[in-house]
Amino acid sequence: MAAPMIRSSLKLTADTINRVTSKNVHTCKCLLAGEKWRVARGLPRAFDAEYGPFLDRPDWSYADGRPGLSSKGMLARREERKKLATQAVEYLEFLDKAKSNYNKNTAETQRQNEQIIRRKFKPKGNTYKSNPNLGKTNS
Repeated sequence: MAAPMIRSSLKLTADTINRVTSKNVHTCKCLLAGEKWRVARGLPRAFDAEYGPFLDRPDWSYADGRPGLSSKGMLARREERKKLATQAVEYLEFLDKAKSNYNKNTAETQRQNEQIIRRKFKPKGNTYKSNPNLGKTNS
């Protein structure tokens, strides 16, 4: 009689464990608590929605420490980030070229303006050359 009692208590324990674990798995809206707070501060809706260690690291690894295989989503995110990085580099190069062109153009226009001013105001006659004391004041 003792053996059936032990089995029933084990079954009860297994049922209890099953019931407890199924109670603790929630998929309700209340799990998104703090969503408005995160969105208001420019953060993602959920803590693992867009970036972070829960999203970017592999789910598992080998026993010897090597990282596991990457998921399709992880590979897609990696490719998207590579594309964004190359776009950013292209845009920065474009901005550098635009800045250098702007600097060249401003230097050229300044040089042309100075050249025009030098051509406009030439001294006429021998007034300044013949009398060196003409422009000086006595002190």
